[in-house]
Amino acid sequence: MKVEYIPVDKIREPENVMRSYMDDETFIRLRESIREKGILNPLILRKKDEYFEIVAGHRRYLASKSLGLNEVPAFIIEADDKECDLIKAHENFTQEQVNPLDKALWILHLMKEYNLTVEECARLSGVSETSIRNFQLVLGGDEGVLQALRESKINMQQAIELNRMPDKSKIPYFLELTLKSGATASQIRLWRIEEQNRIQAQKEIPAEEVPDKYDPKVQEKLKVTCPLCWEKVNPENTISVHLCYDCYFQFKEQVTKMIKEAENATALKDQGPYDTGTAQGEENQREPGESGGDLSEVPPNEV
Repeated sequence: MKVEYIPVDKIREPENVMRSYMDDETFIRLRESIREKGILNPLILRKKDEYFEIVAGHRRYLASKSLGLNEVPAFIIEADDKECDLIKAHENFTQEQVNPLDKALWILHLMKEYNLTVEECARLSGVSETSIRNFQLVLGGDEGVLQALRESKINMQQAIELNRMPDKSKIPYFLELTLKSGATASQIRLWRIEEQNRIQAQKEIPAEEVPDKYDPKVQEKLKVTCPLCWEKVNPENTISVHLCYDCYFQFKEQVTKMIKEAENATALKDQGPYDTGTAQGEENQREPGESGGDLSEVPPNEV
């Protein structure tokens, strides 16, 4: 295919734009690259009336226009709307980093505009059927998750796991926890499993058997195990921390040591003043042959 140089003022932006958002930093990098090296990857255009419409390369066009370039390299193709939209999908999905929300919206646009099934859309766009179904899940899911994805605060896998939470009313809580802790999709999946287990445990207890007041046996089924102290705690009283295995074991060792020291200090305090380090030090400072005092004054565990 021959590369042609098309005047910028003869080019029109596409009616359907795939990218809904591009941050300033990315745009500046692209513009500086074009300033230094030129457009290495020609635009793809199609002739439409008296001008050329962009099929692929919209960002390169905007950057070139902002630099004041008079013309840009391009491939001119003949294609209908459907073919153009599929070219946009292949061009952006395979060669450029696309916001996952934009990718999902474009796939759903293809399905709606051309009445495609999931299977047909997967075959034509090169996106797997599983991914398309996940896109549908996220786009029809929690609005807060959608906004976080739009702003690139979370990725698509995190959004999928959040929207799979069994109790939809708790999604905002887990979203906030994800943003604060930086939880990965794998961690969110563990939260989801814990939530499913908690809900299942509640279902296993008939409503008429749930006591009006606290019942340890019932509450115990709803708790999760702390990996440090191995105590059973309510899920809402836990927080997730991401550590590598080496750091986890060191952290656990230090915490265990601190707990034991605190327990020993409490035990010594409860046993009385004769067990303190000061009393022991005074005993060690006595001159040889000096009496240690009445044996009845020594606590039983030191006799």
